[in-house]
Order: sequence, then structure tokens, then C-alpha cells
Amino acid sequence: MHAICACKPQSVKTVLGHSARRARRQVRDKWGFRMTARLDMYAELLTRAARPDFEPQIIRDPAL
Repeated sequence: MHAICACKPQSVKTVLGHSARRARRQVRDKWGFRMTARLDMYAELLTRAARPDFEPQIIRDPAL
């Protein structure tokens, strides 16, 4: 049996917002940005990647 939601649209937005924040928090915790906090390194890498002449480093797996 399927339940029909008689929720107001605003409450649905609130639930979705909470779940999105929870997901971002879990990613942040898993990746450890606050723990490592190498912000200067991140800034340098992002600055280089944003340049028009940026060429990504491609590492190929020799087994493939």
C-alpha cells in the first residue's frame, strides 16, 4: 500500500534541505577537509586548474 503525502510544499522543501545538508556534512566528514586543512595547497591547485593553459595530469594504468 502506498501512502499519500498530504504535506505542504514548504515542509517537503524543508525535508529535502535537511537531507541535502546531511549529505554534504557526511562527505565533508569522510573526505576530512577540516581535519587536514591544507587550504593553501587546495588554493594553489585550484588556481592552476583555472588557468586557460591548464593541462591535466593523466596517469594511465599499464595493465589496461
